[in-house]
This record gives sequence, C-alpha cells and structure tokens, in this order.
Amino acid sequence: MTIFQLECFCALADSLNFTQTANAMFITQPALSRAISSLEQELQLTLLQRTTHSVTLTPAGKIFSRECQKLLKDLQRVSERARSAQTGQIGSVRIGFQRDNFETYIADFVNLFRHSHSDIALELLPFSVNELNNALQEKTADAVISGGPPANESIRSLMIANLPECVALPLDHPLADREVLDMRELKNEKFIAMSRSISCSGFESIIHKSLVAGFEAQIVAQVELLPTLMTLVACGQGISILHRDMLARSNGRIAFVPLRSVSYFRRFLMWDINNDNPCLKPLIALGHKWQDELEFPAE
Repeated sequence: MTIFQLECFCALADSLNFTQTANAMFITQPALSRAISSLEQELQLTLLQRTTHSVTLTPAGKIFSRECQKLLKDLQRVSERARSAQTGQIGSVRIGFQRDNFETYIADFVNLFRHSHSDIALELLPFSVNELNNALQEKTADAVISGGPPANESIRSLMIANLPECVALPLDHPLADREVLDMRELKNEKFIAMSRSISCSGFESIIHKSLVAGFEAQIVAQVELLPTLMTLVACGQGISILHRDMLARSNGRIAFVPLRSVSYFRRFLMWDINNDNPCLKPLIALGHKWQDELEFPAE
C-alpha cells in the first residue's frame, strides 16, 4: 500500500468519477484504475462498485474513505512537524548556567526565547564553574552562559549582558554615601573576592583595576559562594566589586556605589559550531538580536 494509492482512492471517493479524478491528479485514467485495483487486491476488499454509467462506494469503501482521509491528514501533520524539527522550529535545546549565581538577565533572555519559540523545549542545566567550562566540549549542553573565554577555536559567542560594575561596601562605611567612587580612593581598603577557582575573571578583575589605579589590592578573603561574599561585605569584613544587578540581592544591607571609570560585567552565550542541533539556530538568532539591543556607554 502506497501513499499514492491512498491519495488516488480518496480523490476518487470524493468525485466518484474516474476521468475527473485522473485529470485532477495529472495521471492517465488507466494508471488511476491500476492504482485502485492494486489497492483493493492488497486489502482484499471491494471498495468501489463500477458500472458503465456510475461509480459508488461499497460499505467497506465508505468506512475506508473516512479513515483514509484521517490518515492522510495525520501524515501531512507528521511530515510538517518533521520538517519543523529539521529546521529547528520544534525540538529541544539545553542551556548551561552557573549554579551559584542568580543573574536576572538570564531569566529575561530565557523567558523571551520560551515565549517566541513555544514549540522548543528548553532545559536549563545548573553547573559548577568547572562543569560549565567543559559543558560544550563534553556535549552536556548545547549552549552555555559564561564569562570565560572560548575553550577552543570551534566555540562562538554573543554578548548578552553588559552591566556596570560598582563598589560594594558595608552601609556604615565612610564611602557608602558617595554618588561615585574612583578606584584610587580604595587604595587602603581590604577586598573580598570570589576565589580564582570559582571566578578567575572576577578575581583578576579586582587585581587589574587596582594596578591600573596605581596600587595592588589587598585581598583578605577568597570565597566560593556569592552569598558568602555579600555576607562578609555586609558584616564589615571588607569591600568588593560587584555588578549593579546584585543590588536587588543585597536586601538593602550593602551600598552599591558606581565607579567613576566605569567597567562592565559581561556574560556571553556560547556554543560549538560543530553542534548539529537545529534548535540552536533560533537561540543564536535571539542572541544576535539581544546583543544588538545592549547598551554600550562610553567607557
């Protein structure tokens, strides 16, 4: 039984006219007759009663016609969904993110993708920093949101966060009421930083900023969790450099003062060009649109 045979029968059942059906299907009448006869032989059913003047459906033909119409519609729907899957319109995609942070731009980006691509199942995977750095190479995620440099030449990236960095200080700190701070004013401060193993870029950023300002930051504590860092700052154990998005997480217990020479906290959507998941295409397209709409004030 072939799709062609089923299409021939459904068309004939609708018109009950061999000549009209053959013309509509752009085939000869003998070819149509052979398709119907071979279908009846394969099914061992009489689907049509033929006379020299008319064609009618048998009781079996009427039932088969109704079911055949449903089958062809289902086949068309399945084919369309398969084509959609091939072009990345439906399917699934896995995005890895750092499990120890809550960063609001991730929620905004993911929710926009879900609303604009409701047929793509999006799985969010929380990773440690080391797991996140290896996720693309080990194929445990299709894309990751990370601040680190690409692991190899096949990795591509798009910026999806560009947030101004601030000095995070205890509320009773003498500088907490300032509208803006220069890095040079922090020369004698004690700094708390994320450990190199957790956030090498964050740790090195503090060192780099201080050196540019003419001193080497005195880092008195390295921690592995951001809530720990914020607790130490709030309790007066030192200061740190955090991006403005963290203000909401401080519950009013930490002062966030912008740096005069503003630097930026940046995060990237990253993927491997050798990943053949078609659902990456709409994710990357959204990443391009998102990046184009980011603000880049003069630094």
